[in-house]
Amino acid sequence: MSSFRIPNSVLPRTPSLWPPGLREQYRSHALTVRGVAEETLDEEFLYLNRFFAYLGSFDSDGVLFDKISPVAITEFLVQYAQSHGPGSRRWMQHALRSFLRFAYQHAFMDRDLSDLVPAVRVQKLGRIPRVLPDECIAALGTGIQRNSPAGFRDSAIICLLRTYGVRGVTVHGFEGVGGLVRGLAEAMRERLLP
Repeated sequence: MSSFRIPNSVLPRTPSLWPPGLREQYRSHALTVRGVAEETLDEEFLYLNRFFAYLGSFDSDGVLFDKISPVAITEFLVQYAQSHGPGSRRWMQHALRSFLRFAYQHAFMDRDLSDLVPAVRVQKLGRIPRVLPDECIAALGTGIQRNSPAGFRDSAIICLLRTYGVRGVTVHGFEGVGGLVRGLAEAMRERLLP
């Protein structure tokens, strides 16, 4: 195995290190089975190219998968962790686990090596309340003066918060329509609110 010391700026965002056909097969699997977005897939390709660069040159799927072993995965991850920050390590762990699981599911490998890659840990937000108590939302609503455009807007935001759990920062705009407010928010259908 070669030593892993390729700077980030040298590695292309193109699939040049992938064996012919494998990239498209992985892409199809990621989009249809895993349901990932194109942008996420582009990031996975970037990180998998780094892993492939570590493994060295190969010209076919068989040669690539012959080079992937528990020792190679462990050595790569140790070297990668020494030269990259936590965000990059999380992306690498995610991409590598997904690729190894794909390789096993599509019979490129006879065993699933994805368990050798540490799972991405997501910190729980235990101290941040997930839901505001009804009393807090009611207190917010009663403190708003509804006789001005700003008060009318603020009241509509509180109504969205109370009804749909929408955060104020996700609200894109309001439009007054005959005593009703049309609330537009991310990932929500248009709603008419009193």
